[in-house]
Amino acid sequence: MSVYSVVRRLKLSRRWAGFAAAALVVAGSMTSLSAQIFQIGLTGTLASFGLILGTDIAYDSSSGQYLAVGAYGAVTGVCTNSSGAVTVAQFPIMNNPAVFAHYPRVRYNAPSGGFIVTWHQNDAPNLNIVHAAIVSCSGPTRILVPDHPVSDAAAGPTFWLEGASVAYSATSQKFFVVWQTVDFNIKGRFLDVNSAPIGGVMTFASTGNSRAPSVDWNSVTDEFGLIYNGWSSNSMFTVFALVRASDGFFHAKSSFGFTSQGTYQTDISVNTATGNYVMGWSGPHANYAAFDIAGNLLSTGPISSRFADPDSFSLRYNPISGTYMSVGQDQLTYNIAGAELNAMGVPMMNGAEITCCAADPGSFYPRVTSRPDAPAWHIVFARQYTTIANQLIGTNSTGGGPSTTPTPTPTPTPTTTPTPTPAPGGCTTPDPFTAIGGGTCVNG
Repeated sequence: MSVYSVVRRLKLSRRWAGFAAAALVVAGSMTSLSAQIFQIGLTGTLASFGLILGTDIAYDSSSGQYLAVGAYGAVTGVCTNSSGAVTVAQFPIMNNPAVFAHYPRVRYNAPSGGFIVTWHQNDAPNLNIVHAAIVSCSGPTRILVPDHPVSDAAAGPTFWLEGASVAYSATSQKFFVVWQTVDFNIKGRFLDVNSAPIGGVMTFASTGNSRAPSVDWNSVTDEFGLIYNGWSSNSMFTVFALVRASDGFFHAKSSFGFTSQGTYQTDISVNTATGNYVMGWSGPHANYAAFDIAGNLLSTGPISSRFADPDSFSLRYNPISGTYMSVGQDQLTYNIAGAELNAMGVPMMNGAEITCCAADPGSFYPRVTSRPDAPAWHIVFARQYTTIANQLIGTNSTGGGPSTTPTPTPTPTPTTTPTPTPAPGGCTTPDPFTAIGGGTCVNG
């Protein structure tokens, strides 16, 4: 990310603070949002603490519980049941005042008996690295494997404003964690079922023009689908590639989604019925692309101009409905908006507001997870930078939704765009969130 991008985040936060958000009227326990999706219950609050930079959520189908996480200095977790009601009140996953954590990510993994949580942590003044822990929402013990490093000094400082995405291969029995470095490269590492590193750190992009990676596992091929964004001297774009879980073989790399407007947050989720990949990104609004199991582009196009911005985009496949839910910040109300996508990633509806009651300065960093045993998703986000809020969404869709497959969108002719200036390494500038109560310089 360039210095310009970091400053732009601060400017956006100031702009958001100048708007009063419109409230969504919720009647009863369910409110229809489209012909297919509906709210389940009210938008709630799971935890409140200081400031929050980054949230995430995952589901344990064996216990019927979700783990939601947030971080700003400390990393905090809170557990809910399948209805979104708190079962374990907020608890510390990492709370060491000598270090600072940002942007957690979480996935469930049955062999470890818990959830893996990753985050960025400034272990030295000029060195952020990825950390992980294994956390449980069941039984008397919350922290099954305590906080420990995933990356190392030799791999270089990580970029603390992009979550370290993680997925698990049930076939090879290993996690795959990917992250952006401060000098705009993409790196990753395999971990065992208890999150201990396997082998060294791997480099997947090393030309200093890559950012915002996300990853998901394909059970059909035992490969991980990897998406990230990049730029050249004349265009912004998105990249997709495959990483073999058995040995880390990196292949089928392709670039698409060329634009002069920028490409920002990413997410990716495998259609477990077909083995195809559907991914999305903000650039500047929500877009999607679908690839087959071999890494061939099937289709791409816009999802909605209403949501997703430089700080927000997430999507997840639901195996019961066979459809996807995509979410981002609503650019009209500054609540969270979303759209359901069919099995190929094609939007089935216009973007719609799906959470309630934002107030200055709004709702941020939405993440969504899916229930594998019900046609529903659970969304978490940071409300007013200080609370972890949540909303459950259900769907009436079945069989993957309408089967219409679009004609692939032609790649536009790239236009000249200045190459972003890389942020300087080390702790050289003040925390860009100081204006909203941020802490000391942690941007190493």
